[in-house]
Amino acid sequence: MSERDEHGSKRVLPFIGGPGVPPIAGGGGGPHDPGMDARVTRLEDQYGRIETLLRAIDGRMGQLDGRMGQLDDRVGRIEDRVGRIDDRVEQLGDRVRHIEIDVAELKGRIVNLPTTWAMITTMIGGQIALAGILLAAFRFAGVH
Repeated sequence: MSERDEHGSKRVLPFIGGPGVPPIAGGGGGPHDPGMDARVTRLEDQYGRIETLLRAIDGRMGQLDGRMGQLDDRVGRIEDRVGRIDDRVEQLGDRVRHIEIDVAELKGRIVNLPTTWAMITTMIGGQIALAGILLAAFRFAGVH
């Protein structure tokens, strides 16, 4: 049952309407489906509902477009604010660096200050030295 076409390809079934094959004759009423009218009516009703839904969706999309424009404006303002905040943070960073330098300088000065015990020892040592000098002066002067 296989045939070959003009290109030499094998065909299992002949192509209907191909060269040398007459077209199928029309005519007759064909099979009648009694439920076809009801199904078509139902499809038309569903099409109307779908069309209504699509219009509603289209309206909502228009609203969303307007809201997206508002959101774009808000995002632009937020970006501006963030830019200003970045500038302020950079300025604060510079100020903090200056403060760090000042604190380091103060720490250096504080480290070089004598401790309380060193101050007390120096004071006591100075008083003992002064007392020794006064005693020597009184003895030299001959005061008893």
